[in-house]
Amino acid sequence: MKKSIKNKKIQLLLAAIIIVSLLLIIFLSLKNNINNLNIEKNDSTKMIEGESQYYLASEELQEETKSETQNESQNESQNESQNMCSYLSDIEYIKEDSKVEWGSITLDGNLETQYNHGLITLIVENNKKYFLKGVSAHATSTLIYDISKYNYDYFSTYIGVDESRGTNGNGVKFYIYTSEDKEHWELKTDKNPKAIKGNENALFEQIDIKGAKYLKLYCDNNGNNASDHAVYADAKLYKDGYKENQSDDVNFKTIEEYDNILKEKMSEQGKTTEQIINENELTLLQRTFVNNVGYDLLKAIVNQNEQHREAVEWLMNDVENLRLYVLGGEPDGGSYYNSIKELARLYSTYKKDFDDETPTNNPWVKDLTKGDVYKKMAISLSLTHSTKVGYWAQIDHPSNRSDSVNRYKIYKELYDGGKFIVARNVEKAADGTITSITPILNEDGTPRQDHTPWFEALQVEEMRYVMNNITDDEGLYGLMI
Repeated sequence: MKKSIKNKKIQLLLAAIIIVSLLLIIFLSLKNNINNLNIEKNDSTKMIEGESQYYLASEELQEETKSETQNESQNESQNESQNMCSYLSDIEYIKEDSKVEWGSITLDGNLETQYNHGLITLIVENNKKYFLKGVSAHATSTLIYDISKYNYDYFSTYIGVDESRGTNGNGVKFYIYTSEDKEHWELKTDKNPKAIKGNENALFEQIDIKGAKYLKLYCDNNGNNASDHAVYADAKLYKDGYKENQSDDVNFKTIEEYDNILKEKMSEQGKTTEQIINENELTLLQRTFVNNVGYDLLKAIVNQNEQHREAVEWLMNDVENLRLYVLGGEPDGGSYYNSIKELARLYSTYKKDFDDETPTNNPWVKDLTKGDVYKKMAISLSLTHSTKVGYWAQIDHPSNRSDSVNRYKIYKELYDGGKFIVARNVEKAADGTITSITPILNEDGTPRQDHTPWFEALQVEEMRYVMNNITDDEGLYGLMI
């Protein structure tokens, strides 16, 4: 009797994650037949005809939230590894001497995360530019750094008001000082600087810091602190001879370049629309992806470190990978930046899984391999964990949060271990130790309530419902019995 009750509890736990999720999926499946592997081509045909956003993606980037974790990147640039450069946001400011008029000192992000992907954004040479590194400090503010232990020659930064503030306020004035004793300060910038607003071009400053032991960044609210979101973008200390690690060698094109290629392909004679779609699907998907992320932001992401570059190249150079991502929908929270960061972490950790050619023998999807399933899992997680995921009641508590890399591991163990077979017999020894777990079988010998084929056949947009559920990673471990 106790064994039966225990089995029912196990079934209920699994059902909370899989069965309930599948109920939501049934409705989607009515419109998106799992058997139809040509759905992408149907969508692609509509792209050319102007009936789908697959080709004509939104021209405006969605407002995105920033990731809370900072300095997550594992591969620093060659210059940094040789101590040629240190970003100011990676150096601790002197807390007792530093202050802001509103909010808090924010590293590698803007002061209000609902704008511009949560990233520092300035107008540079009349164009909107995203920065992945920098410091935000609402005016009037003072930031003081002890740089005595660093042997750098120069400090440089873009100074301005975050672009999200637009024409609001009356601007901010910036001043940069150096000192040998933190008592006597030498002004290194203009005595009477121009006040800068969010819709105006930022200024680039390069300061000689040879012999200096302290660095002070001061900005004045110019008499009114409204919308004075002052930022020091790409702020860094570096040695003479340092070269920027910003490469124009990227494996993607601008939207205009993609459009020119597609227009030329469309003018080819003797080919049907379907033939053109089949031959140029990768280009269409690349155009959509770059448009959704934003060319400048995507370029900044791939130049941030090799981990990001490798993940983006893996995604963009394979039509199946990119199809899964693009048709998987917008990232939760709207942040493509966060989504790509999570995908890079997953790809770096589990990329060998994606090459697993073991057949699944799925009854609905022909030639589906375990590697295909693992890829869908990773891409789904990159689209769900672009925002907070965890136990719904206290999602901000670290112990209740989910990590994409860990959640992938959990679902992989569930999948590989046959834990999607819901009905199971659990045998225990006298001391309560589990001795065996075996599926409850139907009369024909097949497992009863085996949801493994369903899980395998899910599209990314459907698998997201399973990956992003209202429980933390620890709660999922309860299914590992």
